Amino acid sequence: MGKTKVTLSVDDALLRESKAYLAEKNLTISGTLERALSEIAVSNVVERVASGLGEKLGYVGYDQVPRKRPKGKDAAKIIREARGERTSAISR
Repeated sequence: MGKTKVTLSVDDALLRESKAYLAEKNLTISGTLERALSEIAVSNVVERVASGLGEKLGYVGYDQVPRKRPKGKDAAKIIREARGERTSAISR
């Protein structure tokens, strides 16, 4: 997958502070923004899978996992469909 250059407008002070912080951590702005955008894309897929299962997203305690697990729904099928839609959207 190729890369695309993007032009952004960001507050000067915020950019300076962010660059300094990222430099201390040996990180780049491009890499950091790409990771953030990737997290947004993954969140979208997770929300669609949950919606397809008729479930709401939220925190569940360890002891609640077996009780909260949906019955009779093919989560693997819904995940494959969501991945296919994401792949076709990205390739456009």
